[in-house]
Amino acid sequence: MNKQTVIKAIIWLLVLFTGVAFGAGMYEARVEVPQWFSSAGGQAVWQSEAAKAADPGLNFWAFVTTGPITLLTLLSVVFVWKTKGNVRRWWLIVLAFLLVDRIMTFSYFIPTMVELMDGKLAQAEATRIAQQWANLNVVRLVASGLSFGAATKLLVEWHHGEYVASLKGKK
Repeated sequence: MNKQTVIKAIIWLLVLFTGVAFGAGMYEARVEVPQWFSSAGGQAVWQSEAAKAADPGLNFWAFVTTGPITLLTLLSVVFVWKTKGNVRRWWLIVLAFLLVDRIMTFSYFIPTMVELMDGKLAQAEATRIAQQWANLNVVRLVASGLSFGAATKLLVEWHHGEYVASLKGKK
């Protein structure tokens, strides 16, 4: 496989996985996360057992983002420097958003969710932390959505470059 084929495959996989991650993240925020809270006296209360039962980290995210997007981010760091012009510019933008997402995920979201699902925190503290987790998840969702949009633009720029190159080759 030549370098151009590898780069094209990485770009296509970036679009695919960032799109799935963004859509799944929106679904989780709107459908799953509210199920991890119950209501007591008009107040939200964290339910670690509900989160543990769903365990999206191991049942879904590990296969969509933790593994694949992390690998694609690392590959992108290597291969972005083999491109130029608009392709490089958009790939660096994708990388910026992916790095924000990956850093937030590994430094805060995963460890915090592990702690929350452990069930060892006092209820009031767990609820406060879980609400903070859900609120900060909006920032991560924005980074995820922007990485998907930028990856789509990157794909367009890549194909535009291939098209222009093919026109030059026909003259």
